[in-house]
Amino acid sequence: KQEILASGEVDKLTSQIDLSNTTSILEFGKAPAAEMAKVADQVMSKYDMTTVQSTSTLIQSLLDVMKKIDIGEIQDAKSLLAKQAKKSFLDRFRESAQAKLDKLVGKYKGIGAEMEQICNQLTVYENQIKDSNKDIARMYEQAKTNYRALTAYILAGEQAIKEIELYRDNK
Repeated sequence: KQEILASGEVDKLTSQIDLSNTTSILEFGKAPAAEMAKVADQVMSKYDMTTVQSTSTLIQSLLDVMKKIDIGEIQDAKSLLAKQAKKSFLDRFRESAQAKLDKLVGKYKGIGAEMEQICNQLTVYENQIKDSNKDIARMYEQAKTNYRALTAYILAGEQAIKEIELYRDNK
């Protein structure tokens, strides 16, 4: 505030007010206010509910995949592998163990493919977040600039009111 007052900007803005022209009074400060609104609109349009919903869907997909993983099943597979590795006269058991292992491997290959899709989507989200952070930083700088300009207009308006009151009192 002190910086704006010391810069002479307030006097310059106050001189733009023409008391005989009501339009100049009504539109005083309109430009920086419109810029502030534009930045707010940019923020709101950039982060709509679609993004939030798609993230929520991805998290649900990840939870669904995680539910498919069974530690007991994996431990049983280790046991089957150990039994299959031993030479056995029960070929029938070996074939049964091999079928179980093949089924288990197929299941976890499918889970792996689902996880890969989720990881790819997470990478897309990560890039979107990085871009969003850059946009937010840029919009923050714009908002600071617009806030400063709006503050200058407010100070100029306050100064104009004081000058009008002084003028009336001296008349």
